Amino acid sequence: MKQSDFAVIEEKAGILFILDLNLGGMSVTNDAERVYEWCQYYHGHGKGIRVVYRDSEGEWSEMARNEGGWIDFLAWNGLDWDILKR
Repeated sequence: MKQSDFAVIEEKAGILFILDLNLGGMSVTNDAERVYEWCQYYHGHGKGIRVVYRDSEGEWSEMARNEGGWIDFLAWNGLDWDILKR
């Protein structure tokens, strides 16, 4: 199956926001490892960057590598909420 198609929407406050374009290939969810690595390579600048994406159903999630090396999907409640947690 074809890899996922996605677009970078914005980079703000150390977070990269992407959108699953749903053009017939894999979803960003199913292609998470490749998408996450692409984001780190092209936008992480050697320091890493947080990745938040909107899936094909309109739900927002943060992609994060867990201790086992796999990609987890965390609930995303918005930038304002994230700033309050810091």
